[in-house]
Amino acid sequence: MDAKLLDMCQEILDSSPDEKVNLGKKALAEAIKGFKKLGCSDKQISDLIIQTTRLFVSADGSCGAAEYNLFRTITGMDISKDDFYDMTNRGLDPEFVNAYVELMREADKDTRIAVILYGAAMMTSDNTLTVAEQKLIDKLLA
Repeated sequence: MDAKLLDMCQEILDSSPDEKVNLGKKALAEAIKGFKKLGCSDKQISDLIIQTTRLFVSADGSCGAAEYNLFRTITGMDISKDDFYDMTNRGLDPEFVNAYVELMREADKDTRIAVILYGAAMMTSDNTLTVAEQKLIDKLLA
């Protein structure tokens, strides 16, 4: 991860929960615009939001209350903790990760950055950013 990106991640990590919500909302809105540019239907966009969340929540191998609460606040979705856990399960599956990375290669740079910013808000909701999470960001930018 280059120094500029690492600094950006540190800023997000140091931000308040409200700032992470605002960042997540803005980034998700931009990602949705990018998904539309890719020609995705509303159903596909909904699925992509879930897949994106799965990818980033699973990056550190754990799913906690902070991520659950942030997701609900950003998206406005009323989902149970159990359903959220089920939704975000299997996000480390290499086949899933590779398919998502391939999709992001089709997206423009602004969409990839929006996805990463949304993901960074989700990943840092537990006030950590692990090496595995940083590697995921690098993989999405490659």
